[in-house]
Amino acid sequence: VAKFHVNDDINRASCVKLQKAMEKAFKSKGDVQAVALVINSRGGSPVYSDLMAQKVVSYAKSKNVPLYTFAESIAASGGYWLLAVGNPGKVYANNSSIVGSVGVVAQAAATKKLLDHWHFDRIQITTGE
Repeated sequence: VAKFHVNDDINRASCVKLQKAMEKAFKSKGDVQAVALVINSRGGSPVYSDLMAQKVVSYAKSKNVPLYTFAESIAASGGYWLLAVGNPGKVYANNSSIVGSVGVVAQAAATKKLLDHWHFDRIQITTGE
């Protein structure tokens, strides 16, 4: 079994780490019977969540083996995204694992009063019609 872990935030660094682990497994594991993805992540970048999901699915398909996914303590947001790529009937979570919540959190500073106070104009630049 080729076993991979995704811990902590999903970002460029964790994506590169997973890719390196898969490349190492490609070279060292001759007879892979299955791919196991163990997730303990609250999520992170949607772009890297999708890239990681594509890489793991592609690896399992290239070996023509089932993809099992496991939630440890938490598989939320991007972690949930990764959990969901397991083959049907091969997605596992403990009863006390926190699983779910694909969503978006965006933060922005409320600057209207500050801009008005200092007499800054707000402009919008667009392209096209």
